[in-house]
Amino acid sequence: MSELQLKEVREVVRKARASSAPGPSGTSYKVYKYCPKLLLRLWYILRVFWRRGRIPDQWRVAEGVWIPKEENSTQLDQFRIISLLCVEAKVFFSAVSKRLCTYLAENNYIDTSVQKGGISGMPGCLEHTGVVTQLIREARENKGNLSVLWLDLENAFGSIPHKLVQFTLTKHHVPSRCRDLIADYYSNFRMRVSSGEITSSWHNVEIGIITGCTISVTLFSLAMNMLTKSAEPECRGPRTNSGQRQPPIRAFMDDLTVMTESVPGCRWILKGLEELVEWARMRFKPAKSRSMVLRKGKVVDKFRFNIADTAIPSISEKPVKSLGKVFDCSLRDTTSIQSTCTELDGWLKSVDKSGLPGKFKAWVYQHGILPRILWPLLVYAVPISTVETLERRLNISFPATGCQKLIEVDDERKLRTFYEKRMATEVPADPLGDEWKGYMVRISGGNDKQGFPMKQGVLTHGRVRLLLSKGHSCYRPRRTGERKRKSVRGCIVDANLSVLNLVIVKKGEKDIPGLTDSTVPRRLGPKRASKIRKLFNLSKEDDVRQFVVRRPVTKEGKKPRSKAPKIQRLVTPHVLQHKRRRIALKRRRTLKNKEEAAEYAKLLAKRIKEAKDKRQEQIAKRRRLSSLRASKSESSQK
Repeated sequence: MSELQLKEVREVVRKARASSAPGPSGTSYKVYKYCPKLLLRLWYILRVFWRRGRIPDQWRVAEGVWIPKEENSTQLDQFRIISLLCVEAKVFFSAVSKRLCTYLAENNYIDTSVQKGGISGMPGCLEHTGVVTQLIREARENKGNLSVLWLDLENAFGSIPHKLVQFTLTKHHVPSRCRDLIADYYSNFRMRVSSGEITSSWHNVEIGIITGCTISVTLFSLAMNMLTKSAEPECRGPRTNSGQRQPPIRAFMDDLTVMTESVPGCRWILKGLEELVEWARMRFKPAKSRSMVLRKGKVVDKFRFNIADTAIPSISEKPVKSLGKVFDCSLRDTTSIQSTCTELDGWLKSVDKSGLPGKFKAWVYQHGILPRILWPLLVYAVPISTVETLERRLNISFPATGCQKLIEVDDERKLRTFYEKRMATEVPADPLGDEWKGYMVRISGGNDKQGFPMKQGVLTHGRVRLLLSKGHSCYRPRRTGERKRKSVRGCIVDANLSVLNLVIVKKGEKDIPGLTDSTVPRRLGPKRASKIRKLFNLSKEDDVRQFVVRRPVTKEGKKPRSKAPKIQRLVTPHVLQHKRRRIALKRRRTLKNKEEAAEYAKLLAKRIKEAKDKRQEQIAKRRRLSSLRASKSESSQK
């Protein structure tokens, strides 16, 4: 392999997240992203390490933190360690990992139809789940036979031996330069773990890969590919309706799925995998593994599979969740879709009751809820009617009470009254239902299915890319003077919006539960006089000072008191007198300026006249002298 190129290092740093946590070195990716000269110096240093084939000792340390594997984790085996490594080491091994993946792919040393995880450019998780779902659906529809095993390795990342990694690299003919670097990296690697204020002592990592390392994923995938390919000759895989023979074992990192058309073939492969995993000093976890046998398109429970004399539960006893998709004995997605809709309703209600401002709620919808919904929509066969129910929602607010409510609209005909309307347009809300009779709402914004917001002043239905800077809506600059081209939607409402924001401007006949029948107390009241009048529906004759919202202030050992903000733009007799005083002073200044201007003009005219008279006298004097000289010259000639 040739030396590391500068473009490889730049590509790694460019793709890295600037907000990534720094490791023991204290340096983050942001330093190398915004400092090209430091990045060039880093490349010089990494080239030296590549030539020598040695890794510095500072790269062989990691700060570990515990993160839970499950929702309610209490035992130590329910947690895994994520390591914080030096950024320089991650950049170096990212480039090495990319070279290793390219080498394995060009020489066909890794079968991407079997091992999906850890290979760049492969949509492994979605393809793995899609193929398993397709084979089960075809067996059910064609009334065929199929045996499926979902196998789970116990602490796979933490129990894979380093010798197995080196053996795998040797068997796949990886160049010695790369093998020596990896061997030197894993030798004498130390780690300590922190939990709260407690930090353990340093200990050597003699088994398992380092989670968080940029090359560990590739090494683990390569080792698992060798184990799964070694067990394939035991039996052939199932055949699809198109006539293509599928591999009997599919793996996404440590999640293995065995599929055969016969039960004995599935037992043979399971036995072969068990022997190989035991040889690698690893083991399966039968309690988290599942089995399923289809006979003539129906699930049967008379066949059992064992791992080390422990029976594997079937999906009739316990459904299995593999790569985000639930498989149960019904072989349908109805239950999972209903569960997803229920979870979505719970999330939306929690956000609705949180009391957050509207823009923060929209941020939670876009970055918290939307990504959780997209994956079930990909892996489950969700009817379009259900998707439309999930998408069509109205976020309605009532400023008088400070309440907001998110409602679902099942019937599209109720929304047609908002189509082709612009932002800030007031629309009657009667088509939404009988309880909305007499209500008037104002369209204040919205966002589409991908979360792109509507922008006022963009007269179009679709999405456009605008160059935005500080002061523009829908954009928040990170640096001074920064400008960026962002995607926004036009201000005209159409059917592609998923959430439409409405503000009640006129209350109707009936109260809306959770919107107009309750009041959310504000922490701070308005300061401007016009907004106080608007909040309490006051006229110009009412005294605004009596309606100022005071804030209680409590201090230990002192009497409780309250503070009131200074009212802005408040019109009082003192303010009017001050205004009249300013106007009178302005008139005096104007009159004085006029008098001074007239006096100056008079003086200027006088000075101009004096200068003119003086000039005329000088001209007359010169004429008299010239005539006198002329007469003298004539007399002398005679």
